[in-house]
Amino acid sequence: TSCAVRPVKPQHCAHLLLRYGTPKFVRLDLGGGEEQCLAEMKESNIKPEMISVPGFSETYVAALAAAGYTKFRLVRQDSSDVPSTLGMGARDCDPHQDWRSLDSAEGGLRWLLDPEGQFDSSLACSQGARRLDTEEVGRVWYDVHASF
Repeated sequence: TSCAVRPVKPQHCAHLLLRYGTPKFVRLDLGGGEEQCLAEMKESNIKPEMISVPGFSETYVAALAAAGYTKFRLVRQDSSDVPSTLGMGARDCDPHQDWRSLDSAEGGLRWLLDPEGQFDSSLACSQGARRLDTEEVGRVWYDVHASF
């Protein structure tokens, strides 16, 4: 196979949604631009029914809430080959609970990202995810899913 370099003009999130329509689901992974995109969605009042963002900060949960989302899920993502309904390597932190409230999602993410926490790979969701960047352990992170 061959690859070709194609210049891509940066676009604001709201512009893309206005131009192409609002999808039912969006996965935002914008290298730190997620909060700006969520703010644009709030201003334009154009929001997908369900959205997923990397759970690197509790501020993302607050930004989702400010954009109008009211239901949240915390989902472990990693490089394992564990199959699930959420995709390979994805594990729901709350398999027996429907959705979390804003307070529960913020508190849960704060607990998961505690740098003092000790990671336990046997748990669906465990503290210490930020410390798992070594090859011998693998890569683990959390996504936040939100809906209305």
